[in-house]
Amino acid sequence: MALASAAALGACSGSLAGRSPAAEPVVAPSAPPAPDARDLRLDILTDAVRALRDELGRSYEHSQQLAQETERLRAIVASLRRELGRRRGENRALRNRVRALEKQLSEIATPPPEAQPTPAEKAAESSAEPGAADRDAARESRRRFVVPSTAPPPAPMPPAAAPRTVVESE
Repeated sequence: MALASAAALGACSGSLAGRSPAAEPVVAPSAPPAPDARDLRLDILTDAVRALRDELGRSYEHSQQLAQETERLRAIVASLRRELGRRRGENRALRNRVRALEKQLSEIATPPPEAQPTPAEKAAESSAEPGAADRDAARESRRRFVVPSTAPPPAPMPPAAAPRTVVESE
């Protein structure tokens, strides 16, 4: 095919080599291409069409795979968005619960206003007894940090063992 095409181009190129086509007489092809050259061209074209068809099939398969992957990824994104919304709702509920517990804790730790002595009463108590102010402050600090618990009280500690006396014998 390449030889036949080159020969045909060589024959035509003579008319294009700077001469005007009107100056040359029209030359009819000397002979139609040989059947072998025709078969060769047909085989080449058939192979090219077959290769293009195969490439088209591969491209179609690839585009189908990409479409499936796209759908799978979209489903994952939708699932993650739903999960994110659910988690945000849970976080809001937990934050509200923490605030409520903190409020309860602050209410428990702070004695009611009517139970708190006035500054004058505190001064009178502290001047009446030496060391009473320290004792009252310690009692107040313990009262602030006492939190009611549903857990059972800890087991009592066993009494401390008596110290051993070591006797040396001679």
